Amino acid sequence: MSDGGEAGWQIETSNDPAVLIDSLFPPPQSDAARRAPERPAELRALASSRRLRWIFPADARARGFMSAWQPNGTFRAWIWRRVVRASTGAVGGLLPGLTRHAIDGAAMAGLGRRFGAEAADCLPVIYVGTAGYRRKAVIGWVDKRGDCAAVGKFPLGRQAGDALRNEARALSGPAAGLGIAMPALHNFDDESGILLESSVAGRNCLDPFDARHRDLLLKFIDPEPRAAATIYADLFTAEHRRLAGLAEKLLAGHGETALRPALMHGDFITPNFKCIDGRQLALVDWEYYSPRGAPLADAIFFQYFDAYFMQELRGARLLEFVFRFVDGAHFGDLCEAVSLGAPERRRFACLGLLAVAQSRLRHDPDNSDDTAPPILDFIDAAVNENYAA
Repeated sequence: MSDGGEAGWQIETSNDPAVLIDSLFPPPQSDAARRAPERPAELRALASSRRLRWIFPADARARGFMSAWQPNGTFRAWIWRRVVRASTGAVGGLLPGLTRHAIDGAAMAGLGRRFGAEAADCLPVIYVGTAGYRRKAVIGWVDKRGDCAAVGKFPLGRQAGDALRNEARALSGPAAGLGIAMPALHNFDDESGILLESSVAGRNCLDPFDARHRDLLLKFIDPEPRAAATIYADLFTAEHRRLAGLAEKLLAGHGETALRPALMHGDFITPNFKCIDGRQLALVDWEYYSPRGAPLADAIFFQYFDAYFMQELRGARLLEFVFRFVDGAHFGDLCEAVSLGAPERRRFACLGLLAVAQSRLRHDPDNSDDTAPPILDFIDAAVNENYAA
């Protein structure tokens, strides 16, 4: 099937292994075809199975990066087509021990050297994200047993290097000392922006916010209280005037309120959790990390994201769903931990959500992020309907 993407992009998806292979490695082109002008950039989203998803854009930089591990020569391509098609149909993924025979050894070694020893003797399984300012290639380095041994990230978009730099800070800075389950930083090349981190084994956790999420966020809280005006000072000076105006409305008369700040993950949503060792949560993707974030921001964004993007709630139903959570026990525990009383819950929940919106607007030169605008609409409605009072 295919869906329309951004202007100039076409998204194609398929779960058929034969379509996957034929799309990745079409028959060799004739000389006349090679001399023909290139078609407009396309985004191919190819799902090989329920377990693996591949996205291969046809733009030059991503093509050049991925060419390092594709089959080299007719015979290798023949092996690749048959082995990958068979293994995908049988087990829903690649069999690294077999598919390695289809990969050019020198190219594999060169790609491995760029990412370090943890990627040695592993097969790269590459996901390239959709176009945007933070776009990157994410590589699962799969060992001979089929396990993901490490995760590599390669910047493609204009701001992707900054995002990976921020994640490297989290994996090696204060967040790494909180005693929570998260990837470990193996290597970060500041010049190229290439990041390599450990893989977190476990199943994806799509559970609703519960005591585990609350206990995780309790570890993020700084014990030293500060005035609210100090914690949220960045919101008032934001270049985005609508955001700054909402912050002024929400904090009017409450600037001297003392509360404890918190480290902010910034993307505290279900796709970024894994369940390990039974019910313990591990948290990945720290690209929006802030060591001096707003308290309550991660908790409220978790619930808002689930309601808006996953359940597709809008209007009054969205407000009711989110603020029912704000009035609930788990959010109340977090408010108590940051020294906020019940009357102030909703107001500071909105301020936390504004901080998440600002983290996306701050480095969005091409307005490609679709998260911040609906957050501002939500807070606008909350203020107008007295939900944030």
